[in-house]
Amino acid sequence: MNRQKADKALAIAFTLFVTAVAVRWFYREAVWSQALFRMAEAALVGGVADWFAVTALFQRPLGVAFHTAIIPRNREKIVRAMSYMVQEEFLSRQSIQRHLQKIRLVSLLINWMESGGKQVVFRLLTRGLAAWLRNADRSRLVSTLAKVTQNRLRAIKFHCYATVLGRWLIHSGKADFFFNLVLTEAKQVAVRPSLRQEIYRFLNNATHQATGESTLGRLFGTFLRTFDFINLDEAADALYQRLLSELEALEQTHHPLRVWLNERLVQSLNELEHNPEWQQTLEQWKTGLVDRIPLEDILRPLVDGLLGSATEQNLGSIDESHTLIAGVLRFADRYWVALRQDTALQDWLERHLQEAASEVVLSEHSLIGELVGQAMGTLSDEELNVFIEDKVGEDLAWIRINGSVVGALAGLVVFFVGQYVYLPYIWPLLVGGR
Repeated sequence: MNRQKADKALAIAFTLFVTAVAVRWFYREAVWSQALFRMAEAALVGGVADWFAVTALFQRPLGVAFHTAIIPRNREKIVRAMSYMVQEEFLSRQSIQRHLQKIRLVSLLINWMESGGKQVVFRLLTRGLAAWLRNADRSRLVSTLAKVTQNRLRAIKFHCYATVLGRWLIHSGKADFFFNLVLTEAKQVAVRPSLRQEIYRFLNNATHQATGESTLGRLFGTFLRTFDFINLDEAADALYQRLLSELEALEQTHHPLRVWLNERLVQSLNELEHNPEWQQTLEQWKTGLVDRIPLEDILRPLVDGLLGSATEQNLGSIDESHTLIAGVLRFADRYWVALRQDTALQDWLERHLQEAASEVVLSEHSLIGELVGQAMGTLSDEELNVFIEDKVGEDLAWIRINGSVVGALAGLVVFFVGQYVYLPYIWPLLVGGR
């Protein structure tokens, strides 16, 4: 359409020129016919010149190869220039970051999720988890989890955590709570009749060991028991009652044994904090314990419970009702509700999203120019011409139209200057000067 306007203007200029030639043939002496001829001549020359110039940008006008088809011949330069212009001018790092800072990314995320994005995300999450569950190698998963857990436990500096935990137990009063808990369990064991029998058997064995296995020792022991020098029943009852009374007394926080245990705990923590030998011993004990724990046997039932039965996987019946998927979806939903209601969490997420977006802009900004270059590089010469002409075709058409209009005005001005200034005034001076 733009080219048609310019072509019509050139056709009008040519028609005007033909008309001016005919008029001048019949009215050769008339000044107005001469002016019309000069105007039409200049308009045609200007139109043809601008047509040649504009056409030379895209192709070879009239087959002339000298400095024509400028755009196709310089397509690589044009593509690089456009890529650079888009990357560094239109979409520069600074402009993108300025626009990002004006946008509340979390608000956009919340609005999108509330308008149906949540269902899309959860559906994709369900499909992804289901596909993973169908293809999961349980044995390999258990082995990997066991190795990761074991390596994590080995890497933990247990003496540091033990020191921190011990001091927390003391300062928070939890040490007394755990001591009372153990004391309660000990009292429950102590009230059992079997404990008194165990004490009696212990005393009886100790008596036999003390008197020995010789004949004289057995006679001496029999003598002591016969004359009631040794009454094991009474001794067992006394020890049993003494044990019960001591357990009752230990409930008092100021009991000497409890005070001594607390002091000993503090001393042990200080020693553990500053004694490398203790630390090394504790770490060796921890490492040995970790190596002896059958982690794969412990994790296998857990993994089976999370992944479900193999029958479900083979039948492909895994959906959002699956234990693991349902748990993940519930967790995701609770986190989403918390995010939607917690402005502080939204601000925290906004900061991280802005930082991530800035990092992407800084590190991947050159991708903009590459994408523009790839898109422009796929265009043929004809398509590139059409692409550029679509963008600036209106202006190019007006260049051609203005060539005819300006040429006509310039021809008219030159004629009148020559006719009414140069010939009557300047030319006589030049001739007279000779």
